[in-house]
Amino acid sequence: MKQPEDSKTMELPLAQRGRGRPKLEHALSQAERAKRYRDNKRAKKNSDGAIVTQNEAQPDYPLMMMADQVDELERQVVDLTAKVEQLTSLLYKKQLELDTEYLKKVEAENALSYAKEAKSKIETQWRRSYDALAVQKAELRTLFEDAVQATNAAKAQVATLKSDAAKASRKIKSLEKKLENA
Repeated sequence: MKQPEDSKTMELPLAQRGRGRPKLEHALSQAERAKRYRDNKRAKKNSDGAIVTQNEAQPDYPLMMMADQVDELERQVVDLTAKVEQLTSLLYKKQLELDTEYLKKVEAENALSYAKEAKSKIETQWRRSYDALAVQKAELRTLFEDAVQATNAAKAQVATLKSDAAKASRKIKSLEKKLENA
């Protein structure tokens, strides 16, 4: 159980209990109970008919079982805590990888926008100077080709970054599913 406003604590997956009262390992059958009852009745009366009390120390089975269950639950809590820590560190690593890929994508998009701006500037300069000189026309054409190459390179880089981001997204989704299943 966790507080409703607690968003950082994860719910522990607890095993579902069956209906009714749980069965004990040392529970007696009806025949065993009847035999114990008859034996106790016989033991209380001796041959004269006087009632004899017997104070036999009976083992405390429920407490021993509860102690074993507590130990087992404590082991499970330790195991689950280790798993949660392991998955949390893995999640942080994947988040760091995703952030790195995102930064690369942003840088590529910035480079692409810069290349587009450069391309538009070069095109306007080319149009203005087209009538001026043939030499300037040739120089502007080379600049334009360089800008196109830079744009194509940036587009190729964006395409690879998008595919890497999609792969990272799929990895995170599969990790989330594993985390939900765990």
